[in-house]
Amino acid sequence: YAWDTQFLSAAVSHPLAPNTELLGQLLYGQTCMGDGLVGADFQSAYLMLSHRFGANRIAARIETNEVDEDDRLEEDPNDSDGTAFTVAWRRELSSQWEVGAEYLWNRSDVENRETLGESARAVQSQFSLVFQYRFGH
Repeated sequence: YAWDTQFLSAAVSHPLAPNTELLGQLLYGQTCMGDGLVGADFQSAYLMLSHRFGANRIAARIETNEVDEDDRLEEDPNDSDGTAFTVAWRRELSSQWEVGAEYLWNRSDVENRETLGESARAVQSQFSLVFQYRFGH
């Protein structure tokens, strides 16, 4: 009685100009547990544009995801989908230190939120400041 998950993934990283790169990934798969008692098809994709200038890097990313339930538990709905946008800035201060800022906006529709008395749709945003130290450099 365990999860059986299979997926296909394709990714690309393509330089558009000096210091500018387009990245993307597509993921499609399925998972099930307990002889079809719980199961779902899932897919996800993103595109990101990244540009370096000096010690700085800026990036913008859009992503989407979807889960389509395919099981026998009607009382546990698991369909969901979402879209997110991220913009970020990072600056290397040294080989070990990096600072940055990031803004994330996320819209998701998750069916099982309604079983908790909440709206299936949620819109969230977050702003983060980053101070990163890398060991071993």
